[in-house]
Amino acid sequence: MSKCTQDNQNITEKKPQESLRKNIEIFVKGRWFPLIITLIALAVFSLVMAVFGWRITYAPELETSWDAISAVAAWVAAIGAVATVWYALRIANQQNKITLLEKRMECLFLIDICNRLMKILKNSKSDDLRDVCSFIVFGQLKATSIQTKMLTDRINEIKLKFYTMEYIFPEIQEQDLKNIYQSFTDLLVQLLENQIPKPDEEIRKYLAASSAFMERYYERITKHINIF
Repeated sequence: MSKCTQDNQNITEKKPQESLRKNIEIFVKGRWFPLIITLIALAVFSLVMAVFGWRITYAPELETSWDAISAVAAWVAAIGAVATVWYALRIANQQNKITLLEKRMECLFLIDICNRLMKILKNSKSDDLRDVCSFIVFGQLKATSIQTKMLTDRINEIKLKFYTMEYIFPEIQEQDLKNIYQSFTDLLVQLLENQIPKPDEEIRKYLAASSAFMERYYERITKHINIF
């Protein structure tokens, strides 16, 4: 059997397994799984109680046992407290996942901006890159409309997002983040604040840092955003 045929066979065998795994994950995260677990727990609890002699009976001649009622009430309260804590933890865990996904999406949006700017700088033959940079980073067509305060605020926002990446993407090295952040912001300052049409030295540094960063981390970062 050729290597190509064997690879195709392995891929074909993996697809049903991956599909089954995804279906199981969807079922576990859905609404029916907790309900089924609860019903099973109630059934086991009822069986254990029945083994120890507990029965549902109607005998009006018997006196009411308030001790038994108190014991059952205590058990119900304890189970209810545990269920409440479990549900609260489950909701908190889901909210944490949503927050983490939102932060990762924000960082991915910034990385896409850096990636687009890198590709344009590699292929552009223009002697004036100010408007291109202004449009990619700010969404404004004219670099002359970018005020100093606007640029400073944007750079601080970029700094915060790059700083956040170190924690939500643990595989990214700190030095790599510093390299792309520093070269990116230096390029923005030269183009949009100092109004230099084509700062060759800053472009060279940014292309080197961004190319290394994208080659090393881009695919690994996008895998974190794959929620389907």
